Amino acid sequence: MTKKLSNKKGFTLAELLIVVAIIGILVAISVPIFTTQLAKARRATNQSNGRAALSAANNQYLAEGNGAGNMWYTYDVKAGSVGTGAASVTGSTGAVDYGSSQLSTFYVHIGTNNDATVYPQDSNASGGWNTTGSTTNSGN
Repeated sequence: MTKKLSNKKGFTLAELLIVVAIIGILVAISVPIFTTQLAKARRATNQSNGRAALSAANNQYLAEGNGAGNMWYTYDVKAGSVGTGAASVTGSTGAVDYGSSQLSTFYVHIGTNNDATVYPQDSNASGGWNTTGSTTNSGN
């Protein structure tokens, strides 16, 4: 009988607990790092989409030939298209916080001096539009 038990192969409970503990430590270390990198990637995507919105709105403005300025454009990221007009844009001015969620719409205002301001859209709980700031690119 003792010979039969000594031939058993497998892991002991202590070995399995050590492996589970090591895996738990690795997950605890890697999840915050992954989350941070994902937020950075989304922020970079939003900034790139904001620049694309600015460029597309400037192209639309020049194609229409409106020299008067004070025009609003809406840029749809998924469609990659520009439309004229925008919803009422409210929010603070200053540094833009593109956040950690991916934005799908940007509003671009081209002022009377042909200065362009990009407003990232963020849907709030009341269903309206809220901006977290603006960027200005003069001289385009």
